[in-house]
Amino acid sequence: MKLQRIQLQDIIDLDILMDRDEKALIQGKSRELSLRDRNIHKHITAESKDPSNHAIHTLHGERSLIMGWLSRRRQEIKGQNDENPLLLPGALLETQMAWANRLIYLAGGISGMTAAYSFLAYHGFHPVNVALFFVLFALIPFLTNIFTLIAFICHFFSREDKSRKSSAVPFRITVFRSILQGLSALLEKILPDTWAPGNTHGFFELLRQKNTGMAKKYIGLLFWPMMGITSGFSLCFSLGALLGTLFRISTADLAFGWQSTLTASARHIHELVSAIALPWSWLLPQIQPTQLQIQGSRIILKQGIESLASEHLASWWPFLCMAIICYAILPRFILLICAKIASFQALNRYDFSNAKFRSLLIRMQSPFVDVEYEKGEKPNTQQAGITAQNQPPTPPPKEIFSGRARGLLLAPESICTKEDLGQWAQKAEEKLRIPMEETMFLSMDPTEDKARIAPLLQDQNLEILILQEVWQPPIRGLLYYYTQLADKFCNDNYLWILLISRMDNGETSSNHKEQIMDEKIWRMAIQKLNQPRIMVDTLELKKNIGNRE
Repeated sequence: MKLQRIQLQDIIDLDILMDRDEKALIQGKSRELSLRDRNIHKHITAESKDPSNHAIHTLHGERSLIMGWLSRRRQEIKGQNDENPLLLPGALLETQMAWANRLIYLAGGISGMTAAYSFLAYHGFHPVNVALFFVLFALIPFLTNIFTLIAFICHFFSREDKSRKSSAVPFRITVFRSILQGLSALLEKILPDTWAPGNTHGFFELLRQKNTGMAKKYIGLLFWPMMGITSGFSLCFSLGALLGTLFRISTADLAFGWQSTLTASARHIHELVSAIALPWSWLLPQIQPTQLQIQGSRIILKQGIESLASEHLASWWPFLCMAIICYAILPRFILLICAKIASFQALNRYDFSNAKFRSLLIRMQSPFVDVEYEKGEKPNTQQAGITAQNQPPTPPPKEIFSGRARGLLLAPESICTKEDLGQWAQKAEEKLRIPMEETMFLSMDPTEDKARIAPLLQDQNLEILILQEVWQPPIRGLLYYYTQLADKFCNDNYLWILLISRMDNGETSSNHKEQIMDEKIWRMAIQKLNQPRIMVDTLELKKNIGNRE
């Protein structure tokens, strides 16, 4: 499969659709999602150039498979309303940001041109103050470029320091969300046919989930586009100021001069001007006033400008234009290019190996088994999508997982024997595609279990998987126990709660409908924890009641 370039709208749409699927799982629609995703996988495989190639367990393959899933889901959603297809949230926000870019760039250019044109107003009595012009249109933009560069560096190091919690994150997210909400309301009026009211509401809701890490993730993704917008405004402002200056110079006879109450000789000013002109003096040494021209353009209040030569008064404008170019335009242009490149790299680094995408890949690649039948009946394999023609590839051997996280399977001593735990480990490995390195029983005491687990995780990065009987209610003590383990061991990996049927002497003894309801309760309880590192999945929920034949 061809590795696709990731865009911001792709990540937004993925988050929106995955959030919808999570809500559907809470509502007990896991069977419908599994069937849908399995059919999407079949469609992607059929469209690939080499249908026999199932190397989808590498990073390249997983990313391509997820992007194929996204493309298919977009087609399905648009197909629900062929007469008036609505833009998806990602496309909506891309449109918003494109409009924001155009409006802000236009505002920057017009404001810069207006400011420079107004500042250069000259009526023959008071020449343009060279120092003030340089400060406003060259020095201040240069200082903002320095501050922007510092912000770039600080953001880079804050991205590397994952443990740092910034109080500015909620503020920046609030500002960004407010801007987009206002622009969304405006575009709903301009483009009512393609702009669904409230269609971006789901994305704004995701940004409000600060405790889930969603806002922090989008700070990293949206930082560079936002810096690109601000850099674009500054660049257009400086370009507008340069154009306004050139236009004013070409259409009016301007005079430039300098003055100071402090004792300052023309020699000192010339040394300062020469230092400022260093960036271009090696190429264009003539574009700076000479010491004689500087002396001849000094304005003394009592003497006026009648005695000053016109060629001296007009000698400053090339220097000022080059100052704008070298101190305002070129640095900002470089920063804008850097922001574009960094934005592309940030999107390209997006993690497609996290737990939510792994759950999606599991649904897509695992065989769909229809378990909704009474004891003694045969499953409807045709409806379930299990036929000889669409059987998925055999799960890959262990060596294909080199370089990826492995698992530590844990279980309370009360639910299974050591032999059963080994069988559960094999089932978990087949379903979650996580090789099991260790298995261990839990005492369900946080302090004791953390002390026992810590040595196993000391030299290796293992994802923690815990078997949990689905019938047990997620009481506060149990949720506290899982939260303690996640906070202690899951900084870069995940804690999986694997729901299984209630087992009596190794046999399933729970009604399937009750299990589905219990699963919904568990998913809702974990979602309310706002713990992005705790994942819930079902390992085996069966409808069969009584002894297995």
